[in-house]
This record gives sequence, C-alpha cells and structure tokens, in this order.
Amino acid sequence: MIFIFPVWWWDLPAILKGFIDKVMLSGFAFLEDKTTGALKGLLTNIEKTTVITTSTTDKDYIESEGGDAIQGVFIYRTFADLGIKNDYTKWIHFSEVNLTTDGKRKQFLREITQEI
Repeated sequence: MIFIFPVWWWDLPAILKGFIDKVMLSGFAFLEDKTTGALKGLLTNIEKTTVITTSTTDKDYIESEGGDAIQGVFIYRTFADLGIKNDYTKWIHFSEVNLTTDGKRKQFLREITQEI
C-alpha cells in the first residue's frame, strides 16, 4: 500500500483523513472491543507500506518540532490500529518543495522508484 500526500500544518491533509474514515471501516479494517474501546487491526495481510510526503520543511523538523504526526500518529498509531506492522512501513520525504528545481524533483522520483 502506498500513500502519497503533502504535509499540511504538520499533518495529513483533511481529504486523506476523510478517506481513512470512509474506507477503513469497522468490520473491514478493524474490530473494536465494546468494553475497552481497544482496536484489533484486520489488515494483517499487507506486507509493505510506503508513505511518501512533500513539504517546505525537512523531515527532522517535522519529527522534532512539528509534533511528529506523520510517523507518531499516522504510521505508529493508525497503521497499528489497522493491523499494519510498523516494521513493514517506510516513510520517504521530499522537503523544500518551494525552493527546489526540476532536476531535484526528477532525482527524487528516480530515487523513490528504487526504494519502493
């Protein structure tokens, strides 16, 4: 499974959050314990997940100063609740999109095709 999106305000775009809410449904992607509220992920068959993001900020700053919503919440929590193992997930980030050149964008595209 591959997710590609821009980082907006340190987080996933609202449309992607809406997609997850509408597609990753109880009974399909997870089961909820009615007593504790704990979730049991059902998407345990997914063998590899890649998250590709872009932003004007580098990945280290997103993690250290921006609250780490991509890795800390989306990858470590949401994926875990869906049954997707974290050790099968890779996060690739392209920063400074506002300062980049066509050459750097093309190089990034070549690099991610080798990593996926």
